[in-house]
Amino acid sequence: MSVDYDLARPYCVAALTALRFLDERTGRRRFGPDADARWRAFAGEDLGEVRHPGTRVRVLDDADRIELLLRDADAQWPGAFGARVVFDLPAVARDDAFGPEWTPIAEAHALWRDVAATKHPDLARLVARLFAVWDVAFVPPRLPALQLSSRWLLHGPNAVAAALLAFSASQGAVWHTQVVVIAEPPLVDGLRPHQRRVRALARQLATLAGGLLSQQGPTQLLGHVPEDSEHPGYQRITSDLTER
Repeated sequence: MSVDYDLARPYCVAALTALRFLDERTGRRRFGPDADARWRAFAGEDLGEVRHPGTRVRVLDDADRIELLLRDADAQWPGAFGARVVFDLPAVARDDAFGPEWTPIAEAHALWRDVAATKHPDLARLVARLFAVWDVAFVPPRLPALQLSSRWLLHGPNAVAAALLAFSASQGAVWHTQVVVIAEPPLVDGLRPHQRRVRALARQLATLAGGLLSQQGPTQLLGHVPEDSEHPGYQRITSDLTER
């Protein structure tokens, strides 16, 4: 199943923006002057810039750089950065971030330039930026006090975002054991474009959570809205009704 450009572009911008945020906190090996120099050595020189005989002509461009970085990040934080989980792509191997039908993003040079030049000083402002990228209103709900015994069943991107910020401020809370995210697939017939964006954003925030919280283990995703009797002991927190 292919992903339309109007979904693929915000996914890619959001994933790269989150990776830029993480890179600032984990060694700056993917962005910055040193990373640019390593990429030029790896990719070769741009054809228009070749001045010396023997210089290797570039065969990789910014779209390749973005895809390779997201694949690498998806391996480092399993399932967190690839399109496979965000869009619930069928018949794509668990160790493949994109699958064979993925089309490299257009406007890659401008996208890379804008993301690389923008820093987000804290998680709250990063999350707000991700909502803006997806054109979804950022209105996080009020949450109950987070305890180590809390078990939350989250529905909707604002609920996921609010919980993400709460966990980032908590000592000892473990996201992947205390949270289940209702993450309905976005590529379903009959959904309006806004509904697709809302679902994709919820899934992307959920998959990014482990990396953003510096925790091990992927988020538990539930691909359907459960009955009230399911998941006993979990408190259901939803923002979905305001996002339809």
